[in-house]
Amino acid sequence: MFAKFGAGVARHFMIPYNEKVWSMPLSKMGFYWIAERVSVVDWKKALETALLPQNVDWGPNATFGYPATRGTMGLWLAVLPHLGDRVRYRKRAVCVDEDKREIRFADGSSAGYEKLLTTLPLEAFVARLAHAPEAVRAASKKLLFNRLFSVGVGLRRPSPSPKNWIYFPNPKTPFYRMTYLSNYSPDIVPGGDTSRYCSLLMETTYSRFRPLPGGDFAKTVIDGLVAEEILQPADLKLIESVYLIHAGHAYPIPSVDRNDALAVIQSYLESKEIYSRGRFGSWKYEIGNQDHALMQGKEIVDRWLDGTEEKVFRT
Repeated sequence: MFAKFGAGVARHFMIPYNEKVWSMPLSKMGFYWIAERVSVVDWKKALETALLPQNVDWGPNATFGYPATRGTMGLWLAVLPHLGDRVRYRKRAVCVDEDKREIRFADGSSAGYEKLLTTLPLEAFVARLAHAPEAVRAASKKLLFNRLFSVGVGLRRPSPSPKNWIYFPNPKTPFYRMTYLSNYSPDIVPGGDTSRYCSLLMETTYSRFRPLPGGDFAKTVIDGLVAEEILQPADLKLIESVYLIHAGHAYPIPSVDRNDALAVIQSYLESKEIYSRGRFGSWKYEIGNQDHALMQGKEIVDRWLDGTEEKVFRT
């Protein structure tokens, strides 16, 4: 960080922000993933935009698309009609017998397979295997991850800013990122009326290395919005709704020994015609976005059908 960004940026932003977002000692993290996810400093552009403020195409999120309706879930709801009646809900896999090629479910039923594509978190999937060698189980225990609380706040007022999102390196601020979600699409708010309503989304990760603050977490987040002057005290009476969503797995941590662990696990799984893909199936943060996950699924099916080489997963 010091070499790429300089002492000031590293000390005031990169180090405290990364400690917050990963909830992990940075000494446990590798650097091999950064090229795909972090835009490094272009000093000429930095000087130009400091002296002559302007929009520049800088980094992977400089421009992006967002569904006009139903939020990001709209992407997946649009896919469902093409799947017919082949989707089964509320079927919890409790054991995978990789020798018999059979999955057993919590309701007592079972299903056989020829090839298996799984998107379960990799360490949880290995725990369900009936015959995994000890080396595979030991490797799965080296995989690190954090958890996430998202707090949404709906307000009876227009958005206080035209921004998309803001990062917060301050350790005292309970969230690491805050998104003006209703700026993405008017469909986010009641009646699509962004002149009367807005929606904010705050994200906070935690792990065994960095626990959540105690007490009423939603209140802690709202207090943080006021402390950061995203909201004014007068806005508190305009809060229409508050909701919390918990993600048991948020980020697969690109730790220093992750690749060695993955090599052991994935090699064993593929020898059994099991293919673990997706954000937590591949356990590769650098290819862990929704578009990456969708392409991993498409590419593994193409590989099965005609031997086409996977590109995203092999990145």
